[in-house]
Amino acid sequence: MILISVLIFSPILVFAQPPKSQIQISISATVQSQVPLVSTYPATNIWINQATLQGILTTLGPEEQVNVFFQYREKNLVEWQETPRETKTAPATFSRTIIGLSENTTYQFRAGVEWGEPLQQNFGDILEFTTSAAPPPPPPAPPPVETIVIFQGRAYPNAFLTLLKDGKVAATFFAEKSGLFEKKITGISGGIYTFGIFAEDTEGRKSVTLSFTVSILAGMITTISGIFISPTIEISPTQVEKGQVVNIFGQVFPKSQVNVFIASGEMVKETLADEKGKWRYKLDTGPLEEREHKARARAQVGEGEVSPFSQTLSFLILRKGALICKGADLNFDGKVNIIDFSILLYFWGQTSPENPCADINFDGIVNIIDFSIMMYWWTG
Repeated sequence: MILISVLIFSPILVFAQPPKSQIQISISATVQSQVPLVSTYPATNIWINQATLQGILTTLGPEEQVNVFFQYREKNLVEWQETPRETKTAPATFSRTIIGLSENTTYQFRAGVEWGEPLQQNFGDILEFTTSAAPPPPPPAPPPVETIVIFQGRAYPNAFLTLLKDGKVAATFFAEKSGLFEKKITGISGGIYTFGIFAEDTEGRKSVTLSFTVSILAGMITTISGIFISPTIEISPTQVEKGQVVNIFGQVFPKSQVNVFIASGEMVKETLADEKGKWRYKLDTGPLEEREHKARARAQVGEGEVSPFSQTLSFLILRKGALICKGADLNFDGKVNIIDFSILLYFWGQTSPENPCADINFDGIVNIIDFSIMMYWWTG
């Protein structure tokens, strides 16, 4: 019997028949590859910049273990790149995911096997795959919706305005030369707020603070319009003899009609502001009683748009000849303090006192009314 290795898969019986006698020879053949073999399978999980290469080790040949790997390259290049080796001791499938590929590009690859000393290699067929193109970028995100509050109204030309939010300063700004103003504030959350606004005129006089409570919706623009800052007011002189003139003046929105209210006399006087917003009324004190009086003002523009009242200020009307006195400053030192109070007490209850200035309101008696006036003008 003779053993022959050939690439066939079944035993072969060979009969030789010589001319004179018959000889039977039996040949048994075993099929076995002389080298390890691999096959390349199609790539899977192909994406923009990666793919999974597939292969199978079909036989180890006479080797006990081998190393499998892949080679790959861009289709238009010559040099191959290789994946790390993986040791196999039996036929099996194997795979390797490669990353860092270029998008929308065709690649070639093949499975490989290596073994022995010196190193020998064998490769499967070359296959191809193409990475996908990158998807278009998503549309830009819409800008965040901002919550905005806008304040619009009337003040005085070039007035310095202060805007308050819940009692704290939110912004300061100047009105336009026309007296109109607009201010936008941002960075505010939705909610309920109490806003306040007041102005300082060009002479440093301040208006009263106008306050209002508003519900602000998040992501919306809220406009608060129709704000009308009250007039500023000043009185000079603050003490006059009966029949003299008291000047009441201030600043307001230009060309406004200003109504001056004399509370104690139940009288209302009218005047007009000029183009700079300045207004003045000369009050004849002849019709008023000899005592303390209070005045305040408010403005009107257009068809009935009315401002809040100004601050309330006081002035004192004295009998004629009384201005030799200095009001509640009985010792003429420029202050109203404990010394003046001592002088007042000395003449307390007297009618037509020897010191006529102790009768501060000149009603003929030193009493609680004079004390009240002194407390009003107290400086300490």
